[in-house]
Amino acid sequence: MKKNLSSFIITSLVFIEWFEYSIYLYLGAVIAESLFPGNAQQSLVFVYLIFAISYLSRPLGGTIFGFMSDTTGRKPTLIASGYIMTISTIGIAFIPSYASIGYFAPLLLLLLRFTQGLAAGGEFNNSSILLMESNPKNKTISGSWTGFSSSAGMFMGALVSLMMSKVFNPHESWRFAYYIAAAVSLVILFARHKIMESPAYSTPIPTSQKNRLTVNLFKTLGNYKSSLFKIFVASAFMSIYIYTCMIYFMSYYKTVNTANQFNPMVISMTAQFFVTLCIPFMAVLAEKLNYKSVFKACILIVCIAAPTLFISAQKNSFTGVTAGIILYVIGNSGISAIMFRYMFYLLPAHIRCLGTSMAWGFAAAILGATAPIISQYFVSQNHLQFPWLYIISIGAIFYIIVTKTKSKEIYVQTASHSNLM
Repeated sequence: MKKNLSSFIITSLVFIEWFEYSIYLYLGAVIAESLFPGNAQQSLVFVYLIFAISYLSRPLGGTIFGFMSDTTGRKPTLIASGYIMTISTIGIAFIPSYASIGYFAPLLLLLLRFTQGLAAGGEFNNSSILLMESNPKNKTISGSWTGFSSSAGMFMGALVSLMMSKVFNPHESWRFAYYIAAAVSLVILFARHKIMESPAYSTPIPTSQKNRLTVNLFKTLGNYKSSLFKIFVASAFMSIYIYTCMIYFMSYYKTVNTANQFNPMVISMTAQFFVTLCIPFMAVLAEKLNYKSVFKACILIVCIAAPTLFISAQKNSFTGVTAGIILYVIGNSGISAIMFRYMFYLLPAHIRCLGTSMAWGFAAAILGATAPIISQYFVSQNHLQFPWLYIISIGAIFYIIVTKTKSKEIYVQTASHSNLM
């Protein structure tokens, strides 16, 4: 199978994950009306509460599927997580309304989104690791496919949500969006059976060794506390600035501005569109230059973009917000293109998926998913600078860590399972 097609198939369910994520957030009001009782505001709170609860399943999914990936191989793990993701997405599309089955409707939504979170924990990092292990000469470009897919999924989810709400019955528009996600997921799932296994796992692990692997894998992981902390901070920074600048910014702008000069949702969609377009170019640039230097520059750019964006929103400055968005697009596209290559070098192959998925999942759930809530609390207390100060603080820590991280490829990509024995 050609490399580009294989890369698309491997990361395409990451696209679906973020596509569905956008649908759920942008069409939350109509989902609430269909599946929940009570008034619109109370129902919407429950929709977002389920979103937050389901996010907590990602670290668990990262641990389960990361362990499976490091002990049985990348391909079977991605197929397994793909089945769970697809079945959950189909299930959500066909949940009967609250009027039909009462409280079983929100309970089914919670269950299916929780299982979706489990699968997402096994998809995001495992897909990028398989791509980089399979294409060692162009790791940045290979790893950037995951960032490209997630960014494209966010944009397309927002676009489809907007189109569905205009074309179909507004009360059922969310179902049609989910039907699209479910149909595409099925096609992708069957195509995944054709992908090649990572060279690091091309030789099956003998059955006699698997029991010892189960016991020793977590012990070995304990020897890499520094690497796990670096991945945790990387995930925290990326999750915080994306959720704050793209999701929370829409609410922030309406809070600090009574005279809305522009639509923050349009700004968010436009930014995501250009981030998606720029990721491949930033990956090629980083591959040709020193990837670490480009990475550090992009971290600084995001840290400049955040105050530019939020302070300009306070002043209702279209020029300032535009400048902030341009800086955000440059910085985020570069970080999204390079992040997976940066993390790839931090752990050896035999614990790479488990360690990366665990650390990434916990940081995204604890710090990333809560970033909009924390920002809103401080802004409500009239601390309007908090959102961008939060981003800069974590960004400064991450910049120092990246600066002190060796650029040298320390770990070979061959899975040294004998090291666990």
